[in-house]
Amino acid sequence: LLIPAAVAAGTLGAAAVAGLFLPMGVKDAVAASAGLGWYSLAPTLLAPYSLTVSATAFLSNIMHELFSIVAVPIVAQKLGYIEAVALPGATAMDTLLPVVVSATADRMAIYSFASGLILSLAVPVLVPAIIALPL
Repeated sequence: LLIPAAVAAGTLGAAAVAGLFLPMGVKDAVAASAGLGWYSLAPTLLAPYSLTVSATAFLSNIMHELFSIVAVPIVAQKLGYIEAVALPGATAMDTLLPVVVSATADRMAIYSFASGLILSLAVPVLVPAIIALPL
């Protein structure tokens, strides 16, 4: 449970800091990043709120997945297996699972799947909660 909690906290915290410097603002930056890599659901949830934030979420989540495909093997070798599991976010349980397992060890599959599952379950809760904030 610590891996997905750290991933969510780190992602939302970094997005809040980035939002201070972006024209979209903190709330929109955090809302766009709350997809945690799930590029098909987050934009759908954000579309009624803002099409710009929805498009930003889609593009950032696609870039997140592409970056993870390249970076997971490097992170696994240089930093460690847990860090490699954390990097893909919600996609650690599906599209990036083979990448994580091939870059780490077979035993990391359960960590990757569990982390991705928990993060995926958090997305439908996080995105509407962030949009509802009166900021």
